[in-house]
Amino acid sequence: GRMAGLSRSEQRQLEAAMRESLGKDAKDPAEGKKKEAPAAAPPKKKPAGKTIPGGALKKKPPPKKPEAGRKRTRKADLSDSDSSDASSPDPGPQDSSSSDEEPAPRAVPAKKRAKPAPAAAAASDSEESSFEDEFDSELYKGPEDREWMMTLNELEREAILAERLEKRQIAKEAWMLKHQRKKQAAAAPRQQRRKVEPDSRKKAAKAALDDMANKKKEVRKKVVRHEEDSDDEQQTRREREREEREREEKEQREKEREMEESEEEREREEREKEEREKEKREREQRERLEEEAAQARAESASQQQQQQQ
Repeated sequence: GRMAGLSRSEQRQLEAAMRESLGKDAKDPAEGKKKEAPAAAPPKKKPAGKTIPGGALKKKPPPKKPEAGRKRTRKADLSDSDSSDASSPDPGPQDSSSSDEEPAPRAVPAKKRAKPAPAAAAASDSEESSFEDEFDSELYKGPEDREWMMTLNELEREAILAERLEKRQIAKEAWMLKHQRKKQAAAAPRQQRRKVEPDSRKKAAKAALDDMANKKKEVRKKVVRHEEDSDDEQQTRREREREEREREEKEQREKEREMEESEEEREREEREKEEREKEKREREQRERLEEEAAQARAESASQQQQQQQ
């Protein structure tokens, strides 16, 4: 029954070894095998039959100790036979027997260890889903904020949405860190809870705030740099519009000034005309008075002459 899994050459070699050991010590054949086995081990030729490495037998799990011991005895017998005849003419059946003796590797523990991973991922997803902030799923605060954002151009809107997304990610990381610390503190023993210093929490919160501020600064710098690089045309258009507006305002002011000046000139001309007419009337009146006075003097002089005569 023991030789059923061996090839013919191995059976012959094993029988010869057993007869030799029985000739040396008929009382204890097992000791003879054990003594001959170490003598056959040193050559370490390339095995042509059974190809089971010694390290593979040592790496078997602990419950397989009896089976491993049985394999070691077989290996000792086979090493004796390999030392006597290293080149076997029929290696095919030996490989089949060795494949039958070796148990298939079991991957069940790995699968069992891999099962809790999706549960942990689902737990983290549920924790992230419980996070809430002032923005909705599209990073708007409400309908009024959405209407105001739609009045902006695409570049400004994308910059604001990017800043809000960065803010949400930082806040979510801080919230998850705080949530995980709460869970760890609740699961930790009471003695370990006492060892937690409040200064470390303050330092962690301060570090998170500093990180948030630094990221905000970086986002602002990126937005400014992006506007400077890609918004030159819009800036020149705004400058042109401003220049045109200023030119139109200047022309309007000049027209108004000209109109005011022309109005003043017309009023001045009218005043001068009135003054000239007034002077003319006064001069005519003076001349008429002078003529009347001259006539009166002439009449009085003629009357005096008549009286003297």
